[in-house]
Amino acid sequence: ADLGVDTLLLMPVHPSTGGMGYVPTDLFGLDPGYGHEEDFRAMVDAAHARGFRVLIDTPLNHIADSSAWFQRARHKDCAGGSSASPYCRYFYFARSPGSTAPYSSWHKPWDWDHTTSADVFHRPWGFDASRDRDEPYYATFSPQMPDLAYWDFDRERFNEPLLDDIRRFFEKWSALGVDGYRIDAAKHLVEGPSSNVPPSTSHNLELLRHLLRTARSYRAGSSFIAEVYSGTEEIESYLPDASDLALDFPYMYAIREGLDAWGDHADAVRRALQRYEATQ
Repeated sequence: ADLGVDTLLLMPVHPSTGGMGYVPTDLFGLDPGYGHEEDFRAMVDAAHARGFRVLIDTPLNHIADSSAWFQRARHKDCAGGSSASPYCRYFYFARSPGSTAPYSSWHKPWDWDHTTSADVFHRPWGFDASRDRDEPYYATFSPQMPDLAYWDFDRERFNEPLLDDIRRFFEKWSALGVDGYRIDAAKHLVEGPSSNVPPSTSHNLELLRHLLRTARSYRAGSSFIAEVYSGTEEIESYLPDASDLALDFPYMYAIREGLDAWGDHADAVRRALQRYEATQ
């Protein structure tokens, strides 16, 4: 605190299959490395007593393919979305074997021109025709990280059962004293169905506004830091309603380019930032 620091941001605290915690298997669980929930609460209380707020890094775009949610959704009785189980619709599954319809126009959001739907739709690992639905599922970053289906494109509305689980997520971590959340991959929570849809869809911003209100309903003053890997204009579209703060990637790259161009010393950083700020 003597250094002017008043916030602690923890890496993802949930059980994870890897990726530094960004492949969560249970959003309600605590990685054993943090101890038990009582230990976590004691750490948060100690931080609060010293004047620190505690934020946790929160991967809400996806969950591990080994998670209970996805294991239920991949079951063959979910084929075609016909099952009454809400978990069948927690992910974007295509409608027939060997096809990505009705999502055939979906590509990697950051590389539309060089990818196809085959790059983002995958058959479940260890596929068993006697057990699994024979429909590929959408995963932006990796087959091991299926995207959560916040927006129901068939019904043209938000996925309320999933949002209810996310509401319980904020309820649980607020009760443990968490003051805010870094929203990982914030621009990807709801993606457009084609390259003609802007990256920051209105549904995505609406979702984040809803989630921020939800977090604050359980803990007044809860805040979001949005990870929006993009240019300044798109980053700013999230502020202040969909997120309190956002990571400034153009600023980061200006520093990096300055160090590359002028050497690893303070004057290089100063010159890089002065040049960057002059263009904004």
